[in-house]
Amino acid sequence: MPTPSNPRFETLLRIIDKFCQDAPKELAPTYRPDPIKYPEKAKQAKARAYGHLYLLVRFGITDFRARERLITDGEQDGGLDAYFIDNNNQTVYLVQFKFHHSSQAFENEAVGPGDLMKTEYDRILRGDLKDSLGVPFNGKIHRFQKEFQKTPGFKPVVVLFGLVKLDKVRLKKLIGDFSFEIYNAKRVYEELIFRLCAGDYSTPEKVTLHINKKGKKHISLEQEIEVKSGKCGVKVVFAPTQEIGKITAQYKNSILRHNPRNYLSLSQNSVNERISESVKRQKTNEFSILNNGITILSDEAEINPNTGSSQHALLTLKKPPNN
Repeated sequence: MPTPSNPRFETLLRIIDKFCQDAPKELAPTYRPDPIKYPEKAKQAKARAYGHLYLLVRFGITDFRARERLITDGEQDGGLDAYFIDNNNQTVYLVQFKFHHSSQAFENEAVGPGDLMKTEYDRILRGDLKDSLGVPFNGKIHRFQKEFQKTPGFKPVVVLFGLVKLDKVRLKKLIGDFSFEIYNAKRVYEELIFRLCAGDYSTPEKVTLHINKKGKKHISLEQEIEVKSGKCGVKVVFAPTQEIGKITAQYKNSILRHNPRNYLSLSQNSVNERISESVKRQKTNEFSILNNGITILSDEAEINPNTGSSQHALLTLKKPPNN
């Protein structure tokens, strides 16, 4: 009897395959092995690409090589398949991903205690170069240890992929006394797959923009105003379009969710075309006077003129909601 189709899992498989196809040429043997000659390597490639999905959507790392650098999966990895050091939130994410190749297993097969017992996060974070059997961790783990040593006070969070049925107490006995996040199939579909397809991912806690201060008497104009919801501060600055482009390239629709131009399919609209023209082809700064500017809401907005540069100040927006 044929297995019923599962559109969500099939979408996940297509995304995983796309990650494998997008791997740079030098990584082709890892991500595009011949599935007939090397079926096990082909499965490992998909599991590794699963890690790319998480790193892209969760942290907005768009460069393949930059993500690959954070994947430690392999022999002697101590159960650490990938990591991310979040300097903004002083958090270190320790990721263990397990990929099943059928929708039934992906959604219903639980992560066993035996898999979790193999994790050696305590030893890795402590800086031990060898596992509990005295065998050295792999080179990527050693590199991570050096990076982690430069982050005193950062909070470790273990991220587990799969169906985890263990209670909190037993889970911590197996992985160590760490905070943890669990990505079961439902969470993967809703928080990774859907957000990737919508281009609405990696909502930032904080974004920074470099503001050109050369020749300016004042970097910003500031005033407090009263609105229905209360008082708020307003800062008006000239921000380079290149800086705006950087944050929208990284955070995609999570920054522009409430911008009507983002969802109304107006790419061929004449107004949009003229805006694009004023950015791309004009050598002078018509863009700054022809358009109405960008309004960004945030919990806090700070401008630091003392960055050590005579050219640039730093604008920091904390917890900008989806504008």
